[in-house]
Amino acid sequence: MTADTYEVYAVRYAHHDRRASDNFYGGDPHADSHDGPMPLDYFVWAIVGESRTLVLDTGFDEAMAKKRGREFLRPPREGLLAIGVDPATVGDVIISHMHYDHAGNNDLFPNATFHLQDREMAFCTGRCMCHRDVRRSFEETDVTAMVGRLYQGRVQFHDGAGEIAPGITVHHVGGHTAGLQFVRVKTGRGWVVLASDASHFYANFEEMRAYATVYNVGDMLEGFTSLKRLASSIRHVVPGHDPLVLRRYPAPKPELEGIAVRLDVEPSASSRIVCAARTFPLRPSGGEREGTHRVSDGEGEVGTRPDRGRLARMRPGRPRSVGKRPGQPTSTPAASARRTSSSRPSSMSSSEPKAFM
Repeated sequence: MTADTYEVYAVRYAHHDRRASDNFYGGDPHADSHDGPMPLDYFVWAIVGESRTLVLDTGFDEAMAKKRGREFLRPPREGLLAIGVDPATVGDVIISHMHYDHAGNNDLFPNATFHLQDREMAFCTGRCMCHRDVRRSFEETDVTAMVGRLYQGRVQFHDGAGEIAPGITVHHVGGHTAGLQFVRVKTGRGWVVLASDASHFYANFEEMRAYATVYNVGDMLEGFTSLKRLASSIRHVVPGHDPLVLRRYPAPKPELEGIAVRLDVEPSASSRIVCAARTFPLRPSGGEREGTHRVSDGEGEVGTRPDRGRLARMRPGRPRSVGKRPGQPTSTPAASARRTSSSRPSSMSSSEPKAFM
């Protein structure tokens, strides 16, 4: 490690079970008949260097977990201490955006300067908060706590891109909220991009499919491009809520399995990044009584369930596309996803009112 390179850790503190269709703007085009599980994990991130330690986002506490119906696994403070980071000694905290799951635990970092985009502060204190559907993912106490820090001289604002320290920069993308920012960190394996909610899952930026809770769809999609452009490779982009992060990266030590992972080391050998474990149903054709289902663990296809109706109709020499009606154009999940995305306007929208994300 040099003065401008860092170790990077993801620390999981909460979990929430939900369906795949809840995680995509307009629903999940794969979920024609079976809407499989696609849960969220909740993280804070530690950036540890030779002379400084920074934290990205502050998470929420047990009381907020109960209010929002989330499974609380451990206080973020406990997870940070487990990797050797004492919140009381952290000098800088970067807030990606002001949603409750990223800007809570207001007494956790008493000596830190907080880094926030101008546009996010204006957003969470401005006229947009007159609308319940926009403010539902914010908490008044988190916003007023940030105002309190401002008057204590403990907030540094950024307008677009900004350097926090040598080897650490922030970049405004918007999309999920008006002032959302992500973090780019120089590590021993190259530039790692901590997306936070610029991309909740691998599937969002890999498949260019917006997340369900979104302030501006166009900005979110452009943000996916920025994530990939500023990372050393697509394997250097780390999404904000994907349980696959804990599977793809190693724990710092065995006793921290399922709690924390190192992001400054190479991920698992698989180069295929798709999404959290779920089932992708293929649309049945004709009068089939059972569809064919590919089961993915996010690192490639791991199993299938046969379509007995289709197999019964297949004969030697007959084309494999027997279920396709004459003249019907070939359609793939990717093409279907593109049509779904392109057919919807880039405007403030949320299709999952129960998510509170």
